[in-house]
Amino acid sequence: MTHITISLDKKDKSWLDKKSAETGMPMSEIVRQTISGCRGKKKRPSTSR
Repeated sequence: MTHITISLDKKDKSWLDKKSAETGMPMSEIVRQTISGCRGKKKRPSTSR
């Protein structure tokens, strides 16, 4: 898997923090699932921390 660094607005980072806390998923998995969804791929199974 390739590693990247992204820049987010504060409101987007806050949303990602909140979503991670709510779901128990790492932020990186939320980003991967979102990208897969945008590309029309099946949802990846969630991984534990």
